Amino acid sequence: MWQWMEGGGAAPCARGKHAAAVLGGAVYVLGGRGAGGNLPLRDFWRYHLASGVWERLDGGPAAPPALQEHSATPHEASLYVFGGEVGALATETPLWVYNTETRLWRKLAGSPAPVPRRGRRAGGGKPAGGGPRGRRGHSAHALKDCLLVYGGYMDLKGSTNELWAFHYESESWHQVRTAGPGPARHRHAAALHDNKLYVHGGQCDLRECADLWHYDTMSRVWSQVRTPAKLSPGPRSGHAALRAGAHLYIFGGESAAVPTNELWRFHFGELPDGA
Repeated sequence: MWQWMEGGGAAPCARGKHAAAVLGGAVYVLGGRGAGGNLPLRDFWRYHLASGVWERLDGGPAAPPALQEHSATPHEASLYVFGGEVGALATETPLWVYNTETRLWRKLAGSPAPVPRRGRRAGGGKPAGGGPRGRRGHSAHALKDCLLVYGGYMDLKGSTNELWAFHYESESWHQVRTAGPGPARHRHAAALHDNKLYVHGGQCDLRECADLWHYDTMSRVWSQVRTPAKLSPGPRSGHAALRAGAHLYIFGGESAAVPTNELWRFHFGELPDGA
């Protein structure tokens, strides 16, 4: 059964398109949009699971700007925040790292934004930088030694199927080369299980999807999982996914701009032959 958790004292305002992550007995919430989607938010909060109390965090001068549809992924004692919509004046796509022990943000510079064609110098080609460029509505997942970033929506390009890995130790990016192209998606739901990244639904540009895929991080192969249409969730985007035991759960999302509160469960052990 559901239980409404009322935090004591000050608490974050109503919002959507924010990022949240669990680390060290607390839930961290960053940014999003408030006031019915009209107000970009930059605030950063921590909810203590044991006491049920919210705490607003500062993080110092290197804190990220107002973000929406970004990702926040825990690893050891840090949160890794990537992407999101930061406005037309953004010139790069950095990765922000928040250390929960020092309570400070650190900005790792990313690839610069593409230079408009008329402003490029002769022979300039692509701008320097080895990381993924600006995107929102992607997903990010912590593997043993790297952060895996998949998909997202890129301005002027639409939905992408790019897969990137950020290596924690060297603090460097590389684009993962796969045996075949995966689905181009943003606002999808995704979770890791048994060295596989499962991706459900989302949008391919403007089209909402209902299919389920997995990417094998060992063989680097994308495969579509075939499930009976009558026993599967319909097209949706903006929903959430998590793995619990042998199951993938998805909740909510929108279909044809109509929100849903459907909760679906997929059993990994029921994969058909050849999926």
